[in-house]
Amino acid sequence: MRARCRSSGEDYNLVTQNVKESFDVELLESFCSLRLRKDVADVTEGQLIAEIKALLAKVKNDD
Repeated sequence: MRARCRSSGEDYNLVTQNVKESFDVELLESFCSLRLRKDVADVTEGQLIAEIKALLAKVKNDD
């Protein structure tokens, strides 16, 4: 994404959104509470990304 922004001249910060902002507020609160056992304010972007990646790694593709 950064390379694309460099080549097009777009501002990376204007075309991307952080993980917390991309979630529905209630879903984020539930995810943090149930999965991470923390308040949203205490969870970092890195923790969210790591937990989501871990969940997705467990999903099997049965095509």
